[in-house]
Formats: sequence, structure tokens, C-alpha cells
Amino acid sequence: MAWHVARLNRKVEYWIFYGADFLLLPALVARLLGARMVLALAGNLENETRLKKNVLNGVQMAMRKAVFALSERIVLYSSTLMTEWHLERYRKKILVADSHFLNLDVYRVERSVESRGRVVDMWVA
Repeated sequence: MAWHVARLNRKVEYWIFYGADFLLLPALVARLLGARMVLALAGNLENETRLKKNVLNGVQMAMRKAVFALSERIVLYSSTLMTEWHLERYRKKILVADSHFLNLDVYRVERSVESRGRVVDMWVA
């Protein structure tokens, strides 16, 4: 994933990492190459690591904190998650996206998909 970030970085203004709060290397590459980075949290790794006893939990949590520090913004889907997930220290970075739909009265197709360049690339790790 870090290699794709490095390869495509000149074409990207913002990297949006969805549910990738422990992927330190891609986040570090994006920031070192001057891109802005947004982290959209899909769940809470901290709760998961408490439930699963694993020798790598400490490493994952350290990577998570580093990714939070590298992120320009952190997107949560509810304001209550900031407290529930112990993210108060990142309060100034947090945006709450409490609506998850497109208003098709506002966003209309102006050009066919075939006539547009690629806007979003996605890799699944």
C-alpha cells in the first residue's frame, strides 16, 4: 500500500484512509511526500486489542497513535465516539460525519463517467 501511495502521490491532494488507523507506513509515506491525510475510522482498534490477547497489541496501539498524529483530520460517525473511543486528545482534528448519503438534488451528473479521469483509487490490503 505504501508503494501505491508513493507512486500515485503526485496525482493526489488528499489521501483518505478508511479504517486504516494502524497502517503507519502508508500514512508516513503520504505525509513525507507532502500529501494531506484524512483518517476515517470504521471501528475501534483499542477495544479489539483488549478483547484479543496478542503480543503485537502494543505495537499496533503505538502505530495507531502515530497515524493519528500524522492525520490532518479524523472522521468519526458520531460525536459520542470521541469519548467512547478515548480520542479527546485529537479533538481539534476530529470531524463528525453524522450523515452518510449523497443528496442527488445537489450532486448531479454533468459528464459521463467515461469522459472523466480516475478520481478515486482503492486498494484493499
